[in-house]
Amino acid sequence: MRKAIMGAFMSVLISASILFASPCTSANGLIDELGKAMVREFSPDCLVFTSAEPIGDDGFTPHLHLAVKGGMIDKLRVDEISVEAFSVRFNSPEMWHEKLRLETVDEVRLAARITEKDINAALLGTELDEHWKNVRIDLRPEEIVAVGVYQQSFIFKFRFLLKLAGGLEVVDGNKVYLTNYQFYANGFRVSQETTDKIVEKIQPILDLSKFIFPAKLKEIRLSEEELLLYSDPPPSEISGGIVWSFKRSGVAQCDNARITEADRSP
Repeated sequence: MRKAIMGAFMSVLISASILFASPCTSANGLIDELGKAMVREFSPDCLVFTSAEPIGDDGFTPHLHLAVKGGMIDKLRVDEISVEAFSVRFNSPEMWHEKLRLETVDEVRLAARITEKDINAALLGTELDEHWKNVRIDLRPEEIVAVGVYQQSFIFKFRFLLKLAGGLEVVDGNKVYLTNYQFYANGFRVSQETTDKIVEKIQPILDLSKFIFPAKLKEIRLSEEELLLYSDPPPSEISGGIVWSFKRSGVAQCDNARITEADRSP
């Protein structure tokens, strides 16, 4: 009888230890797996991921914040990305090693910083028509200017200095379009009809419709060196919570991986 009682008592203790220990172990493991999935998604220089609570076995967290330095979005390096999301449910954790997907979310707030340098670096890696030479983007406080040389050979070789200038506006909350644009060839204004046909082929100039977090952009700011994008309201960091961080090998420091929303928010 005594052995039976002790056996039953030990079974209760073992069951209780599994009941209380397993969720914690699983949660810690899921934080690590989700962080690694985020790294695969963004290929960043640095990444800081914060969840207000342990990630559930179903991929759910009530509140998260993601800060990325040097992450990639559709072949474009984005210098800084900050995301705050509420009531987030990702796809099954078993699938994260293949593809991380967002199943449901109540609200997403976003801030992003794209530099002129990174835009031009992306242009260098773009397969342009062989007739185009030295295409570059020049960001200005009130407009964005694209300049390039178009070269065509018939009997003689012709070279045209082309310039396209315009403002930017948000369309559908996740796309950025060129607006109020003008097109010049060798200093002469090209007709609006021809310009519309040319610009139509490159719109939108930025498309976040496939971005893993479906944020609704509200504001664009331009300066001499950078393009800033914001939702309304902009994201804020989480105080406390569970933090997971990553730094790519060879990156000197990641102190600036966290975007300072107070410095950049409207």
